Amino acid sequence: MTTIQPDYDHALEIAIKNNIAFYDASYISLAIKLNDILVTDDKSLAMKIQNIVKVKSSREIKCQLHGFIWVRL
Repeated sequence: MTTIQPDYDHALEIAIKNNIAFYDASYISLAIKLNDILVTDDKSLAMKIQNIVKVKSSREIKCQLHGFIWVRL
């Protein structure tokens, strides 16, 4: 398993620039660091950050999985 260190400075910068919670910004920072997609159903957040990270809703992801259901145990 790989451990990724959070970049608190980057997350804080994102939070301040986009007027969002640090909690949300930390996930955005991680998505950027991993060059990955952020999945959120928070439409307001998605609109604010769509220009800095790729964003999809859980519904879009579900459609892409063609009916597969992921279960977290």
